[in-house]
Amino acid sequence: MTERLKIDSLKVYIDSQLVAKQVLGEYEVNEPNLVAYHKKVQEMWPKFIKVTIQQVPRKENRRADAFFEVGIR
Repeated sequence: MTERLKIDSLKVYIDSQLVAKQVLGEYEVNEPNLVAYHKKVQEMWPKFIKVTIQQVPRKENRRADAFFEVGIR
């Protein structure tokens, strides 16, 4: 969808510190069912001019799930 909409930047809000650090390469992905997702993220990452990941407290999960910012080319 991001390619079709010509989105070139993302700001991702996530409540999982573990997943945020895995995406950033600070932690390894050890869960077998998450390896394919991680690989897809790593394939898509270079297609964007800018991607930022912000970890938010789990108690603010609704906001993290509902809010995202995009930049359009």
